[in-house]
Amino acid sequence: MNILENIKSAISGIVGNKMRASLTMFGIIIGISSVMMITSVGEGFRSTITGEFESMGLDRLTFQTNNAEGITIYSHDMLMYSDVELIRQYDEVISAGGGLNIFVSSAVQTLDPNFMRSLSMNGVDAEYLQIDEPDLIYGRIFAPQDIYYQNPVVIIDEDFAIQTFGRANVIGETLYIDSLNLSMSLQIIGVTASTMQTQMMMMFEMAAQVHVPLSITQNIRGMDGHVSRIVVRATDVDRLSEIGANIIRIIEHNRDNVGEDKYRFSAVADGLDEANMVINLFTAFLSIVAGISLLVGGIGVMNIMLVSVTERTREIGIRKSLGATDFNIRFQFLVEAMILTAIGGILGIGLGYVGGLGIAFVIELAMQQSITPAIGIPTIALVVGFSALVGIVFGVYPASKAAKLDPIEALRFE
Repeated sequence: MNILENIKSAISGIVGNKMRASLTMFGIIIGISSVMMITSVGEGFRSTITGEFESMGLDRLTFQTNNAEGITIYSHDMLMYSDVELIRQYDEVISAGGGLNIFVSSAVQTLDPNFMRSLSMNGVDAEYLQIDEPDLIYGRIFAPQDIYYQNPVVIIDEDFAIQTFGRANVIGETLYIDSLNLSMSLQIIGVTASTMQTQMMMMFEMAAQVHVPLSITQNIRGMDGHVSRIVVRATDVDRLSEIGANIIRIIEHNRDNVGEDKYRFSAVADGLDEANMVINLFTAFLSIVAGISLLVGGIGVMNIMLVSVTERTREIGIRKSLGATDFNIRFQFLVEAMILTAIGGILGIGLGYVGGLGIAFVIELAMQQSITPAIGIPTIALVVGFSALVGIVFGVYPASKAAKLDPIEALRFE
């Protein structure tokens, strides 16, 4: 019997026992669909997070004082706006801006009379906002005169606007800050689109991040000319480490503390790498857990194939008496197991993708964040191939048992 006839015989065996074949494939379908759901949602998260990081700018570097253990920062070591102006002259810098934050506890009354939202007032200059590239949906960003004249203006995010005013377009409204340590009024000149970060912060009642002119936070803190961080857009994304080290030397020369390791820098691209690593580890862990059900499905295939061998003992005896070799018998049962698991894998892929869409829908309802499950062709090929491999691994023993049957004993089997 040639290979094609073996395949036809295997398919005929599956079609002739639909219920048994369906039950055999069930475990494989569940295992594969579980893996595909996890993989597709994981890839969707990766795509969303990558988009978030790319929107922040992968060419972005942030410089701060080094607060590591053993490093002492004196007043003359603190970053100054003069450092920002000096960095802008470096030929490998596209732009540079400075920022100084203030945290204000229980600062703004929301629509909920029992909840006062805390604020993280992010004081920045105009160039900082240009680097930050906020997704502005209403209004404008800061102009240089807003910084120079300490104009009492603010930019907030869409979620905070809705939580405080009940609508997103609040341009011209006044944001009243009334806390134990700060009371002031700011006119809203800009509203930015909500992001995964702002949604998470609102969900967990964390401080809302708002942007105000740098000169305002400097004045509140009595730190005229100081900044807590410097953001930079570099010319070459592939040389961020080198450019960052060069900028630190520029700051050290300006602060007269060369080689004292008073400053450090971080890159947005580093955060993306870390986020991808976490997603990979999480996806791998859940895939291993889901793979256990695939293992159970494989054992189910072996059990059903053993039953099939017992039921078809006389058939095997007849085929052997007509000249079928051990290889023919073994190959037929192996092909049958492979076809069963491959079909289960294909159905599992479809079910897994639909399940991924369902999970993404639930996440979108809970977090108001759109996630699109993604399944690549290599992943599909890998899953189908792996399911077929399961068929081979768990089909070897039943196939070998069938091949080793004595034709005379098989013909006598009732």
